[in-house]
Amino acid sequence: MNDTLTIFKEANIQSKEELLYSLKNLYEEYRTDDSILQSKKVLLMDFIRKIESTKLPNCYDWWFYSYDFTRFGMTLEMCHGTDFVVDSETEFSMSIDEVLLIIEMSCSMMTVSEFADLHGVQPVAVRQWIRRGKLRSIKKQGRDWMIASIAEKPSRKYRPVTYSWDSIDRELYKDFPFLKGMDSIHISQSMENKAMFVVKFGLNSEIMIGSADCEKLELALLSINDIDVCEY
Repeated sequence: MNDTLTIFKEANIQSKEELLYSLKNLYEEYRTDDSILQSKKVLLMDFIRKIESTKLPNCYDWWFYSYDFTRFGMTLEMCHGTDFVVDSETEFSMSIDEVLLIIEMSCSMMTVSEFADLHGVQPVAVRQWIRRGKLRSIKKQGRDWMIASIAEKPSRKYRPVTYSWDSIDRELYKDFPFLKGMDSIHISQSMENKAMFVVKFGLNSEIMIGSADCEKLELALLSINDIDVCEY
């Protein structure tokens, strides 16, 4: 037990000092990488300054700190690990049974035209990316869209995605009845037919839908501003 806990502590961040060390190393990697958006570098530095000015307790036992970029910024969470299993000298697995949000920092938002100018394309191309589910760091504002300044220019390859939510408009059930009673779905492109997409929901349920229906489904879900989106 003690040996396992020791390995857990060595593999995870449990203090403010360890957290800042990890974040500053990440910033140094980003600082010299021209492929990283300047807005992402600025956000990371602002996040570091926020951590520096915040009193954070040390984590004990199976608690640890975790930070990550989100669709619209960065978060710091305190997590509790369980079922920690050491697979080898360098690999381990575990489950997380409790998550506490400590810090949430948002990036600036851009209009469709501003995002198009930044990436050297026409606004119509950006709207096509949104319609096709390729640009997901977006929020509905009236009849138009706002885009996170840290959003990357989409690649041609489809990225699998998981959508999860607390509640959605029941009107969506009319077009997508499989959403009824669900709080999340996973979408991936079929390996056999690139024009088809696999939608997984529930414990072991899945359906195949065409590209047009997939675009319609994703656009409907992305219109929900507080939906959680996890890309792979």
